[in-house]
Amino acid sequence: MWLFEANFCSANDGLCKNNGTCLDTITGYNCSCKMFYKGEHCEQELYHVIMTTARIWGYARIYCQSIGGDLAAWGMRNATVRNSIIDNLLRPGSIYLIGLSDLDQEGVWKYVDGVAMTTNNTDFAIGQPDNYGSGFGSGQDCAWLYPSLNFQMDDGWCTQYALAICERILN
Repeated sequence: MWLFEANFCSANDGLCKNNGTCLDTITGYNCSCKMFYKGEHCEQELYHVIMTTARIWGYARIYCQSIGGDLAAWGMRNATVRNSIIDNLLRPGSIYLIGLSDLDQEGVWKYVDGVAMTTNNTDFAIGQPDNYGSGFGSGQDCAWLYPSLNFQMDDGWCTQYALAICERILN
């Protein structure tokens, strides 16, 4: 096992890109990235696009993929980024689809990038997800930000038309 010196970051200036903060660890370093950046060295800039045409979840995902991204996942897990998107990009009264579902296995929610849902990386409204209507056929399997819940997450029907938040890496 390699042990690094305690001032690894100061001895190796520029490890973290885009104004990320270098943090020394026992085995090396970690970068703490600024909002809208991710990656081992904060090298990936995320860009969020709000769809202006309502689509069902599956078609919204296809659209996001056609512009080089996917439905928003990382930005929904990061509370600071999610709140910035809500405050600056969303219109009151509109529902927004995001990249979170339990389509693969009922009750097992995961983001489109494969990350499992936890209480720390979601902001479901109280009592959600509730899979309302599951006794009458298909339940609620796709997540969205719902305006009457202050844009907290809610589970909804994947076949309901809504706007969507696409997320893509710029560099």
